[in-house]
Amino acid sequence: MASRKSAARIPLPRSFSPHPRVFMDEAEIETLKDRAKRTRWVAQRIRALVRRTTELPENDFIPGRPASQPPKKIAENVRDIAFAYVLSGKEELARKVAESLLAYVDVVPTCRISIMKGLVTDATLSESPWAINMSTAYDFIYGCSALSDAEKKTVEDNVFRPCAEVLRICNHTTGSNWRARAISGLGTIGFCLGEKEYLEEALNGYYGKDGKLLRYGFVHHLAESILSDGIFYERTIGYHFSGLITYTQLAEVARHSGVDLWHTAIAGNERDAGSDAARKWGRVGKKTIKAMCDAPFYYVFPDLSGAQVADAGVFHLKPDIIYEMAYHAYKDEKYAWLLNRTRPRRPKEDIDLMWFNFDLPPGKFDLKNDAKFAVNGVHTHSCTRFPSGGYAVLRQNSSKNATCVLITFGKCGTGHEHPDKLHISVYAGGRIIAPDAGSHGYGVNEHLTWDKQTIAHNTVTVDQTAQYPQGSKDHVWLTDTPEKPSTGELAFFQADDHLKAFRATCDNAYEGVLLDRTVVLLGAHVIDFFRATSKEEHQYDYALHLNGKVRRTSLKTTKTLKRLSPRRGYYHIRNVKMGAADKTNTTATYSVPMPDGGKKRDALDFKITLLPMPDARIALGNGLDTLETRKPALVVRTCAENAGFVSVMSPGSAGKAIAAVTQMHDLPDGVLGVEIKWTSGGSNYVISSDKTRDIQIADTKVRCQLALLRRRANGKVTVEATVK
Repeated sequence: MASRKSAARIPLPRSFSPHPRVFMDEAEIETLKDRAKRTRWVAQRIRALVRRTTELPENDFIPGRPASQPPKKIAENVRDIAFAYVLSGKEELARKVAESLLAYVDVVPTCRISIMKGLVTDATLSESPWAINMSTAYDFIYGCSALSDAEKKTVEDNVFRPCAEVLRICNHTTGSNWRARAISGLGTIGFCLGEKEYLEEALNGYYGKDGKLLRYGFVHHLAESILSDGIFYERTIGYHFSGLITYTQLAEVARHSGVDLWHTAIAGNERDAGSDAARKWGRVGKKTIKAMCDAPFYYVFPDLSGAQVADAGVFHLKPDIIYEMAYHAYKDEKYAWLLNRTRPRRPKEDIDLMWFNFDLPPGKFDLKNDAKFAVNGVHTHSCTRFPSGGYAVLRQNSSKNATCVLITFGKCGTGHEHPDKLHISVYAGGRIIAPDAGSHGYGVNEHLTWDKQTIAHNTVTVDQTAQYPQGSKDHVWLTDTPEKPSTGELAFFQADDHLKAFRATCDNAYEGVLLDRTVVLLGAHVIDFFRATSKEEHQYDYALHLNGKVRRTSLKTTKTLKRLSPRRGYYHIRNVKMGAADKTNTTATYSVPMPDGGKKRDALDFKITLLPMPDARIALGNGLDTLETRKPALVVRTCAENAGFVSVMSPGSAGKAIAAVTQMHDLPDGVLGVEIKWTSGGSNYVISSDKTRDIQIADTKVRCQLALLRRRANGKVTVEATVK
């Protein structure tokens, strides 16, 4: 990401209001205390908080002793003690906080800055929440007599300022989640102490004497870290929320000092100036925190689960303090809807009472409703386009059992990306059926040997080597370069009453190879066309990874292998049965349970029909799931200059509606087609072309990249929809 001076600058407060002023002011504290008088469960929670914090032993909040808790836990406890103090007025609680702060006056000078730029803790990622929690505690007791003025100065100079200076020199100086953490912690200390030097850097960045931007501030994160469709630039949903919590917390702290970060809007940079990088999609506009809050609502499947693309774990969109804070700022009805999804509605932790919205309307949200979000995000006919983040989601409808497909094609600009261009995740029947590899954790060997290998994803691997920039390298923190980017491109996105489909291409994952994927959602059925083209012969491996177990298959085994190949990634696919796939369709039906274990009768059949390919073979084996468990892997392999993989996927009873799946012949080079005959009569032709051209089907000529045609029972062929 190019460092540049932002045209925008956030003004600093001229003066600061009295303490408390970090996450709550005196009026908000009194409002919460009044609520406790009128609401039984609130009073009970506060009494329990006061009792718990009063009974905490010294080693739980005093640092530096042999049996003391880790700094993270100490800071959380001290924050809770201070919160209990302002709600109860018990001076002994304020004295506990003061005792902890004064103990840190002796501890901090003995600490050494770690390689990962932690002082009290071991890294910026933990130092920032420590600083935020301790600042919150200090802010809450500032106005009482537990600390003298001299002691306050000692605490500020010997605890908070050294911590702030370390946060300033975070190893990550630009737009990453690490820098987001750093500016959130630095900004919170700045607002707490009234230190404008810290606030200037946290909000507006740090510049050298020559005017060069050396370290990003909040304005640069708005301009660059939040892409125009609201996706965090590191392109994993886990790090999206890791960045978002830091922005929302900083915005709440700033609000209490009269600085409105919630509604600050910043223009993008040259790469992401309110449109996608190719300038083909969307509007031009400015970015806000709200864009980042909105994006996850349109990323998820109808049960609110999300594809765990790249370095991410299993994800569900759930009520969270992020949306408590965001609702207070924006009054968005979809945030209220999300927050109301737990009954009874209660804060998860006692400290969350600080942000809890008591008088919350029911709110509303439904994926069936069209919407525009962020600058260029578009949601239409239950389908979503993220042209800057590099995702597209097709949804049959908004019901929990709908069939949905997500594709990822975006830029590989951070080490958290995987070599997964044109990977798809498939959801149906209330569960994710074809998942992403996700992340097994940075400290384990499988992160390199599986997560970071293309064969672990539902896409095509060329010559048993991971896509660029991973390739055959042993290092996992690899990124592309401006001179040699790794990014796909959305060729088309069609979502209307007649046709739901997308096409994405990538010509820089493999030297001299074009990857080209078109996915069509036909009712509950997924039709997948994947082309790989080159001027030279390559081995192409089309992979699908499935949850569940193989229930039945038409594959006739001609060879068995202990592992698919000794190559990296491939050796994790074990107990392999191989057979030919060059003459007839091959079917495999998987039994997929509900993610929570569910009952056996809740298992869903998911049928995959693979159309024949010249000289192709199919491998059925078991790849990695967790480090201890495995899940089915299906690989179709061919060696050629050009390959065209065609598959039809049908969940549950939808598969019974199909009488036959037939490959279409006599089509021009570069055109793939499938005929689906229905048990109810008639059939559909689905035709995918590598370019817009005229295609003759029976007596009908159609000019398109993609066409959906209908053959009636009387033999008449009509065009139902096209993409030109």
